[in-house]
Amino acid sequence: MENKIIRCKTIHHGFNKYIYKYDLSTLVADIGMNEYHIRDDMEVLITYGIITCCGMVVYDKNNLMLAHLAPDVSGFDVISLLEENKLGSNSQILLFPGFACYVDYNDIINCVKDRTSNLSFNKFTGKYGVIYIDGKDLVMGNAKKIEKKFRIEIKGE
Repeated sequence: MENKIIRCKTIHHGFNKYIYKYDLSTLVADIGMNEYHIRDDMEVLITYGIITCCGMVVYDKNNLMLAHLAPDVSGFDVISLLEENKLGSNSQILLFPGFACYVDYNDIINCVKDRTSNLSFNKFTGKYGVIYIDGKDLVMGNAKKIEKKFRIEIKGE
């Protein structure tokens, strides 16, 4: 049965939660469970509360998407999301499972392996996983600290 992942509807002017703070001049897409957002401009993308679920970042030369996948999301659901948003074979896919995550990685891997060879995993060590993307910086952390930073390359930035 398909588990529909929907586009994020919550866009804030500013954001102040835990150690993640942005002033009112900053647009922030606040991505909830089973939601995704493709960055339109240079808004900040953020999702948090990743415990039994999984964060997913997908990007290519033209697009950048952050998604928050529920534990019952299947590989078919992920492929449907990628196809719906025209994210192709050159995409980089990063999965960020929560410390108690039980998403079926093998199912997702089997479904996306023909789509891209650029798939990686970064498991959270903290109890309340957060992912945010600000400009070219992708950061994974938790409510109290940053765990790891990545640089991403998107066309036009």
